[in-house]
Amino acid sequence: MEEPLLSSPTTTTTSSSSSLATTPPVLIRVTTILTLVAISLWANYEASRSVDISVVNSAYGSRAGRLFDLKFASNGRAHRIMHHASQFVEQVLYPDEGYPRKPIDHITLRLASDDHLPFLTSVSPGFGAGDYTIRLSPILMSAPDADAAVAAAVHRAVAKLWLWDGQRTAPESLLEAAAEYLAMAAGFGSRPNIAYAVALESNGTCWSAEFLQYCEAKRNGFVAGLNRGMQERWTELTADEAFGSPVRQECAAYRSAPPGRIMESSDSTTDSVEARLSI
Repeated sequence: MEEPLLSSPTTTTTSSSSSLATTPPVLIRVTTILTLVAISLWANYEASRSVDISVVNSAYGSRAGRLFDLKFASNGRAHRIMHHASQFVEQVLYPDEGYPRKPIDHITLRLASDDHLPFLTSVSPGFGAGDYTIRLSPILMSAPDADAAVAAAVHRAVAKLWLWDGQRTAPESLLEAAAEYLAMAAGFGSRPNIAYAVALESNGTCWSAEFLQYCEAKRNGFVAGLNRGMQERWTELTADEAFGSPVRQECAAYRSAPPGRIMESSDSTTDSVEARLSI
């Protein structure tokens, strides 16, 4: 009658040993998975911040300079705006490897000391390949809503910086329209609802942010394709090839449409508006 009681401890010991033997492999697998996830997240984070950003306040000591330092430089908001703008524009213009990325490694955002600049922003090459500088006019700091004014101006400038320019042969009106379109798609810019009055160039092609919205809505990926075409020298066929048919005819149809047409960007999303509010 005693033997069953004496054999029980042996069974328990064997079970415990088996459990201990299987525990390390499970922990190793879990640890490996978590490590791979962490590496993936870190790689995505680094990729999203692949462009080095510098912020320089050349108006330091002036009222505009003090406001810029308080609202944008000291709290890191200028960096966040720049990174958001760059990430958004890259996603639109370079959706995959079939769209050669413009080589940009470093961008300096500089608040200019001169408030008599001809434009609110200017983009110029920096000191080496892949290095660029965006200059902000200090007048932006005097806007009724300086936060919105600076964010919108930066998004336009970053968008124009990422655009290919047809080896300096693309129409300036097209580059300006594309920059405005991208800023609007990101949740910044004027974003007019009624898109009717557009500039018509002498060659019959109209370029405005609203017309690009119209074309993008009709052919998804048009703006990215147009930018890809502008990597080479500009010709009148560049836009036609991106759209898949003559853009001049599309412009004529666009202008002949009745006033009051409501235009919504196919790239503008709730996410972009939420991102605008968070930066």
